[in-house]
Amino acid sequence: MAAPINEVAALKTAFSLLLIGTVLSSCLIPILIALFVFSNASSRRRPVFWVNIASILLGLAEGGVNIYGVVHNMLSPNIPPLPGLVTALPALSTLVPFIAEFALVLRIIAVYPYTTTPRLKFAAILAPTVLCKVLRLAFLITFLVKFDAAVQGSVSSIADGEALWGIWEPRAVWILECIDNG
Repeated sequence: MAAPINEVAALKTAFSLLLIGTVLSSCLIPILIALFVFSNASSRRRPVFWVNIASILLGLAEGGVNIYGVVHNMLSPNIPPLPGLVTALPALSTLVPFIAEFALVLRIIAVYPYTTTPRLKFAAILAPTVLCKVLRLAFLITFLVKFDAAVQGSVSSIADGEALWGIWEPRAVWILECIDNG
């Protein structure tokens, strides 16, 4: 007996997501290796190095969670995934770029050190970035708390999405991220 067409289409989409997530996550492994190979002992003692390592490792964790979630949905579509897994993916996908951008803030501070930069100039350089990051982090935490509450006891990711459709925190985070990165 052949599989129904809608199941084949769902598997095709799942395979596409699995391939994209696996390839993009695996690209982080050579970057991590290069970071260790081309760094020296003094650069490994700097905070920027460790923030970069943390962002790469969290990116790999995000890829692992994504792969597990897609494979779980392909192999057992009638069994809902664990609520912690469902919460982990948006948490990682929003916090990984945040941490990677924090490395950029550390680089700005390295170029304009507090001790040699005039106070007004230092504040003008960092205040907008720090304000955007603090607001983004606050909205991210609020969103993740609401998201976690919505997926507890859930049976469908579609129902989760519909329950969270009207919240404004993700939109605020995206707008602040555009402003911050602009």
